[in-house]
Amino acid sequence: MPYSSASDGRHNHHHGNYKLMTPEHQLEALSQAYVKAVASRAGMSCSWRDVDYGIDVTLHDVTVRTNPETGRKRYFESGAALDVQIKSTTTATIENESVVYDLEADAYNDLCVAKVCVPRILVLYAVPKSSSSRLEQSETHLLLGGCGYWHSLKHCEPTTNQYKKRIRIPCENVFSEVQLKEIMERIYEGGEL
Repeated sequence: MPYSSASDGRHNHHHGNYKLMTPEHQLEALSQAYVKAVASRAGMSCSWRDVDYGIDVTLHDVTVRTNPETGRKRYFESGAALDVQIKSTTTATIENESVVYDLEADAYNDLCVAKVCVPRILVLYAVPKSSSSRLEQSETHLLLGGCGYWHSLKHCEPTTNQYKKRIRIPCENVFSEVQLKEIMERIYEGGEL
C-alpha cells in the first residue's frame, strides 16, 4: 500500500509529511546538483563514481574542432580532467576572508596525496541552515541557496588526527563557471593548482 493516506505519516505523500531521503542525503544531492550545474555552464562533462574511494566526480574539459572543408564542428574531450571530492555543510563559518570547515581526517588525507595522475580538489558547498532557503523554484528559475568553494590540498601535510582536520578556504575560491574554466586551463597547460 505505497500511497496510503495513513494518519501516522508513514505513507502520506499528499500532506507533505513523507520524506524519501535523510537530511544528509538531501544535502549531498543538492551539492552534486550545484557541481553539475557549474560544470555544465562551463561546458564540461561529468563522470560520477558508482563507489566512493575519495573522489565523487571527474570533470572533463570539452573542446571543439572544425573541419576546414565542411565547416562541421565536432565536440570532444581534450584529455584535461579534474577529480572532485564534494562536501556539503550547514556549519561552515567565515573568519578573516576564509571559509572554515572541519573536514573528515580521511578525506583530508585523500586530498593531500601529491602524486596523482589527475589533479584533485575539494568543493565545499556551504548551504543555509534553513532547509526552506536551500532551493527556490518558480516558472522562470530554479535557485540553489548557498555557495560552493574549491580548495586544493595538494601541498598540505597529511594529518595524524583521528576524526577531523580544520581547513580554511579563501572566500575568493568560489566554485564558479569562470574559476572552473581557469582551473581547467591551468591543468591543460600543465600548471599547478
